[in-house]
Amino acid sequence: MSDCHVRRTLSELEAEGLVEASGPTKRREMYSVTEDGRKVLTGMRDGLQRALE
Repeated sequence: MSDCHVRRTLSELEAEGLVEASGPTKRREMYSVTEDGRKVLTGMRDGLQRALE
């Protein structure tokens, strides 16, 4: 996976409010999952769990 693809994906996730960038520089190399992002991940996890049952 190229750096460009990763940056584009992170930018899209940030625009959707699922992650937020932080860091000492404008490059924003640290990201955190937001509360909305946690809800999405929890839903995905629960869906996978149901599929495995």
